[in-house]
Amino acid sequence: MCVTPGPGIGGVIVGLAILATEFSWARRLLWRARDYASQARSRAAEKLRERRARTSR
Repeated sequence: MCVTPGPGIGGVIVGLAILATEFSWARRLLWRARDYASQARSRAAEKLRERRARTSR
């Protein structure tokens, strides 16, 4: 079973990207979302490295 955030997330991001071409508030929100996603990806990768280091001993 695959757990995902749902199909609506993709639609929201695409809609925000379209709005960002016209509105500065949407552009700022899109950049904030990108930064948040990048930080979350980095934290997840770090946790995975830590878990692998603990189990490889």
